[in-house]
Amino acid sequence: MKSLVLEEKMRLSLRDFPIEREEVVGPHDVRIKLHTVGICGSDVHYYTHGGIGVFQVKAPMILGHEASGIVTEIGPGVTTLKPGDRVCMEPGIPDPANRATRMGMYNIDPAVRFWATPPVHGVLRPSVVHPEAFTFKLPDNVSFAEAAMVRTAGRRCARGHQGAGKTRRYCARDWCRSHRPCDRAVRVGSRLRTSLRQRCRRYQA
Repeated sequence: MKSLVLEEKMRLSLRDFPIEREEVVGPHDVRIKLHTVGICGSDVHYYTHGGIGVFQVKAPMILGHEASGIVTEIGPGVTTLKPGDRVCMEPGIPDPANRATRMGMYNIDPAVRFWATPPVHGVLRPSVVHPEAFTFKLPDNVSFAEAAMVRTAGRRCARGHQGAGKTRRYCARDWCRSHRPCDRAVRVGSRLRTSLRQRCRRYQA
């Protein structure tokens, strides 16, 4: 199976990549067969510009970070997931010792390792190994395509809830009106955002 690799600015290839053979499932990890991966603006920017700010593509990198898939293998310490579960994933893995992570604000951890952000590879590939704490089982009525949008939808909800005044009134329903068909993705994303804060507090223990 092939991975979509950004070899350098403006040059993509579809090829085998060694990361598939190097990733090992740890005690609290799961292996996920990727089903749907979205294309984010950052993926496009890496392709057209070769970097974003201090994050520059200096070696071949697999793109993609908005994804959903099916669990195919679990570590011995995994308790919330099983093979066959349909899931979506938080693409940023924080440092559990970081103060922001301990407070549940993993997204502002300066040491977060984020898919498809140099030098971390993305998930436009057959499978990925990911921590159980950042992998979420999907409700039956949420499709793989909607699940791949969950992170984006959740981020929009978080911005609305964290803002003040007019920004505070920028709610999930308003966002959905101009970004269909993501209604369920927004609702799921909002719930997962809250769940992630709780998991981060446990993750650092």
